[in-house]
Amino acid sequence: MFKIILVPTDFSAASQKVVECLPGLKPIGVQEVVIVHVVDIRLAGGLAVSLQKSDEEILEQNKGELEQAGLKVRTQVLVGIPFVEIVRLANRESASMIMMAEKGATFAEEVLLGSVTESVIRHAKRPVLIQKFAPLEGKTKEEYALVCKNVFRRVLYATDFSDSAEKVIDYIKEMKDAGCDEITVLHVQDTRMLSHHPESRIEEFNQIDSERLARIKNELEQSGLKKVTARLDKGVPISKILGVADELDVCLIAMGAYGKSKVAEMLLGSVSENVVRRSTRSVLLVHAI
Repeated sequence: MFKIILVPTDFSAASQKVVECLPGLKPIGVQEVVIVHVVDIRLAGGLAVSLQKSDEEILEQNKGELEQAGLKVRTQVLVGIPFVEIVRLANRESASMIMMAEKGATFAEEVLLGSVTESVIRHAKRPVLIQKFAPLEGKTKEEYALVCKNVFRRVLYATDFSDSAEKVIDYIKEMKDAGCDEITVLHVQDTRMLSHHPESRIEEFNQIDSERLARIKNELEQSGLKKVTARLDKGVPISKILGVADELDVCLIAMGAYGKSKVAEMLLGSVSENVVRRSTRSVLLVHAI
């Protein structure tokens, strides 16, 4: 399921750290890596061709290091609009997943999430893993470290039972071979929606969703995952998901790329998109297809 990974890089410190951690994904079945850098034609102009050549040399260094770790590696330097070329290449290569880097968000940074990452999330039809990084303390220059070295060790699976959220289950099952110690399955009853219903109706919702969570828990346990916990909370989904992630000190938040109301989310910003913006932990987004 994770056989081919596409890794876009902008040669930043965080992007290079993503490349370095790729050998650690071999236990989940990663066999081949495609590393891509896109020269932004809007910025490069007439220098695009010369930049393309020098960037190819940098990627060749990354390729050699990863091949020594036992991975099959191909590199691409493209010219165009970055997110367009990344999404197009992911489709052409039949990538199992796109893996990108983001620095952990602060209040100021969460509205400045890299436009390339945000656009890839919106337009890609393949799973996107956003690896989060934090600055190293005491360093005088820009240096970052992964928030969690084993991103699959402790996972929060946030579900609204939509098609894309249900598809996440297949990917979580694969994590058992990558040192996954603990899975928490979380559904948040949105208090903004519940306020319009009588108490008897809310109890009915709780019963239905508890049964859904129990079904997912059982399915994950049957796949071989040892420690699975189901949790039904209420609140504002974005804040609650982030709060539970902090409470449990998870390494990864896994969720569907879109919820049940795709049109509203495209207009207003989805729960998943806002979790990516505000989370200091890595996030895996999965589409229904």
